[in-house]
Amino acid sequence: MWKWLLQQIDISDELPRFSALYMGLSGVVMGMAFVGLYFHYERQDNHVLGIAIIMTLLMSLYERYRIKAHKSANLTLLSAIIYSLLMR
Repeated sequence: MWKWLLQQIDISDELPRFSALYMGLSGVVMGMAFVGLYFHYERQDNHVLGIAIIMTLLMSLYERYRIKAHKSANLTLLSAIIYSLLMR
């Protein structure tokens, strides 16, 4: 079980497929999610978190079908699910 999980998390073989621009965009989206979570837990507007979740889902689709990085796409999708669960 642990071996399989570690294989799914290890995306080192897929990293060369990503451009620096895409990695920067990924960091911006993650920052938006953190800011959105802060606003959500402060009982303020959480549109920023919603946008971050949608962007994360779109990034997952892009990774899976355009870049063909399936492990990374799975992790990106998992982060969107975690953001959604934290929003409750």
